[in-house]
Amino acid sequence: MKCVHRDGPVVLVSGPILFTFPTAYAYLCGALVEAGERPVMLFREHGVDEVVKDIMAARPLLVGLGSLYVDLEEVREIIAALDAAGRDFPVVVGGNMVSPTPEFAVRRTGADYGTIGEAELILVELVRALRSGIDPGDQPGLCVRRDDGLTVSNGPGPIILDLRHLPAVPYELFPTEQWLNMGDWYTKNCPHQNIWRAGDRVVNLHGARGCPNQCIFCYHSNRYRMRPLDEVFVQAQDLLRCFDANFLYFCDETALASPRRAEQVVEGVARLDRPVSYAVTATFDSLARLDDHLLRELARTGCRLMGLGAESGSDRILQTICPGTVSVEQMRHDWRRLHAVGIYGSASMQFGQYTETREDVERSIVFLKGAVEDAPGAQWGFTVTTPFPGSPLYQMLIREGRVRDIDDFHQRYHHGTEGARVGWCRQVVNFSQMTDFEVLEAYHRASRVYRETKARVLGCSTAEVW
Repeated sequence: MKCVHRDGPVVLVSGPILFTFPTAYAYLCGALVEAGERPVMLFREHGVDEVVKDIMAARPLLVGLGSLYVDLEEVREIIAALDAAGRDFPVVVGGNMVSPTPEFAVRRTGADYGTIGEAELILVELVRALRSGIDPGDQPGLCVRRDDGLTVSNGPGPIILDLRHLPAVPYELFPTEQWLNMGDWYTKNCPHQNIWRAGDRVVNLHGARGCPNQCIFCYHSNRYRMRPLDEVFVQAQDLLRCFDANFLYFCDETALASPRRAEQVVEGVARLDRPVSYAVTATFDSLARLDDHLLRELARTGCRLMGLGAESGSDRILQTICPGTVSVEQMRHDWRRLHAVGIYGSASMQFGQYTETREDVERSIVFLKGAVEDAPGAQWGFTVTTPFPGSPLYQMLIREGRVRDIDDFHQRYHHGTEGARVGWCRQVVNFSQMTDFEVLEAYHRASRVYRETKARVLGCSTAEVW
């Protein structure tokens, strides 16, 4: 679609913030600002009709939408509503809902362009071409829907190899009242949780992209790169002062990728002009490499929360998910070490994994019950294994002929009636050695054991467990 409003703004449309700062959109806006643009941020808070009305009123040069695969149908609905309203501007979609299967995502959503990979550089070049009246059809990193309706992928675009060159975030485009005061929201809505406190004013820090691990269920495929922590803490100091914040949230997939990285976090926090609390992410593999002294230093300098992915309490399933990972006994040991120094853990567990049996589930339940008894203040979440496009599990689906193609997968995920499903997670194909009913029963049983065990240890009702 040709641009009618070549002097119009670039409009980016995010989901509601819900107390999680939208880092991806923030860096897209930052890249556009550095390129001389004045982007407009909209948030999907009041339904499709309202956001379509706001988009049409802006008379944009280009509209950008995107997120995870689970949001693809909602994005399609917005674009269809824009078409019905008479849109005369192109739409670009991006994120992990596009990069693994770009031609499908563009065709299914009705967008004009899709970005393949990190979108900051790709989006800026697309905007420059549209402003200049140049056809961007051959631009690397784009999937293009041609006038005849066919979609053509130009392959992955460039990535930001050196994360020192990330654009500055234009925070003024993001309403602070929706993401800053996280502690007040949690203490009001989840009064029996122990992690968040009234007055916690939380700012996010971005210290790495991608992940060094290769878990078979993961579809985040960015090359792993780390940003120098000296630069991260310069930004942290600025944000603490700007927002009078007192809590740093390292939102990387693996913030503590090594003992040296953990030492640098301790050193960086110690140089700040005020005491803070902070949250980090790690894997049990990286946690196992942190000695007791370093764990105590993390706690002493304010580390309150460490996000981890346990995924299973069966050694066999752990090795299936990610060969070479730590054992269940090592996870149990390190979970206790965290609790001993006063750092809360947050972990996840999934059911329906490749070849999982009822015996594996029993081992997971035993591990979970013990972990809750060891650290009742920690938080656990549960999912059903879903082979999203881009993951090794999805590639296995295709190779083994269990689904024909991405269209078949999409139909089964969004409209199928078979397979275990919980919220936005769905097996699509049952990889386990259990029935669909047994997979769902395992999920519900884990949730029940978690709540009942935690309530018993804390002396409260299950209704009060967060």
